[in-house]
Amino acid sequence: MKKRIAAIAMAGVTLVSVIATSPGANAVSNASWSSGKVTRAVLWENYNGGHKLTVLGTGNCTASTSDADTVMSWMGDRGWNDVVSGAQDFAGCDVDLFTNLGYGGVSTGYVNYGQNIGYVGASLNDRASSFKIS
Repeated sequence: MKKRIAAIAMAGVTLVSVIATSPGANAVSNASWSSGKVTRAVLWENYNGGHKLTVLGTGNCTASTSDADTVMSWMGDRGWNDVVSGAQDFAGCDVDLFTNLGYGGVSTGYVNYGQNIGYVGASLNDRASSFKIS
């Protein structure tokens, strides 16, 4: 089964489309959240790899973290709730993960994970439900 949700741009923030295949039992699937061709971040099922969620945008992130360039308010309906253990960021972007939907609960704050997979930390490991990228 494939699921596609259209991209929406609102108040300068990109809400990205999703293309995901149904995962097997007890597993997430690889997915892309896309509104462009520039890789902004990759979220990983495990801090050393596994399935990945690739977040794409139309260009590099802005220099300021006061405005989010890409957001996802609920990862659960895409099969990615409480799954992320590792992250990478690219194109001048930083990642902020949240334990609750709608950017609530515990947050990592904006982290520059770099191009090597970085561990999201004990407070967010397998607990992320939403994210912002800036």
